[in-house]
Amino acid sequence: MAPDDKPKRFWDGFQWVDTDVTITAQTAPLGQATRKDRRLYVGNLPVGSGITEKQLSEFISTSMKQRGIIAMDAPDPVLSVWLSPEGTYAFVEFHTVDHANAALGLNGIMLLMSALRVSRPNNYQPNIGVGTLDLSALTSTATPAAVPDVGQASLAPSASALVAAGTGLPLPVVPVAPQPAVKLTSTVLCCTNMLTKEDLMDKEEREGLKEDVMEECGKFGTVDRMKIPVAGNEACNLYIKWTTTEAAEKAIISLSSRKFDGRTVGVTSFPEDQFDALADGE
Repeated sequence: MAPDDKPKRFWDGFQWVDTDVTITAQTAPLGQATRKDRRLYVGNLPVGSGITEKQLSEFISTSMKQRGIIAMDAPDPVLSVWLSPEGTYAFVEFHTVDHANAALGLNGIMLLMSALRVSRPNNYQPNIGVGTLDLSALTSTATPAAVPDVGQASLAPSASALVAAGTGLPLPVVPVAPQPAVKLTSTVLCCTNMLTKEDLMDKEEREGLKEDVMEECGKFGTVDRMKIPVAGNEACNLYIKWTTTEAAEKAIISLSSRKFDGRTVGVTSFPEDQFDALADGE
C-alpha cells in the first residue's frame, strides 16, 4: 500500500484509533501487545460528583504535568478513559507504556478531597522487557519475594516486584476497601494561575477577569462573592464563594482541569472565615 493510501484508522484491540494522531505512540509500539501495560485502574472517584471521562482525562494529564512527571508542553499522555456506570472507578489507557508506568506516581492524589487509588488492574501480569524496566540483572534462579501493594505511590518498582516479574510469577493483588468520598465543607474555592502580577496591579484587568469568571462559575450554581486581593497576594490568587457547597464541588472538578490564557489553573478549597477577612482589590 502506498504511503498516501495508508489507513486513516486502525483497531488496537480495544477501540478504533486515528492513525495521524497516534503515530508517535504507535512506534512505542501501540497495539494489543502492549495495551495491558498501558492501562491503569483509577478508583475511589468522588461519589456523586458527576465527573466525565473527558474531565478525568484532563485531570490526569494536568496532574502529571504539575508534578513534573511529564513536561508542561508534552502532548496529552492519555489515549482513552472508560468510566464505570456508577462513576466510582475508571480504566485509563495511555499512549505509551512509559506514561502508564510514570502515572502510578499519581496514586493518592486528591480529587474533590477524595484520595484516588491509581494502580495496575487486578488481572495485570507484566510483560518482560516492556517499557523502561531493566531486568538484565535477574536470573531464572532468583527466589520470589513478597510483593508490596502495587498501588503504593512510587515511580520506581520495588526489587521484590522485579524478582516476581523475572520468575514469571503473577503479582499478587492486595484488595483495598473503597473509601467514601469526602464532601467539601466550605463554599469557597481559591484559584491560582488565572492572572499575572501585572494583571493583579491593573484594576481594569482585575474587574474584567472577575466578570468573565463570574459568568463561567454561574454554570455550577449561584455565586455569592468573588475577591481578588492586591496587598499580600503574592500568588495572584482569585477567591470565589458560592451559596452552596454542592456548587463548589461541581466547580472544583471542572475548573481544575482548565487552562486560562495558556496557564494551568489550580483550584483548592478555602476556609469561609478566612475569605470573609480578605480585602477585595487595593
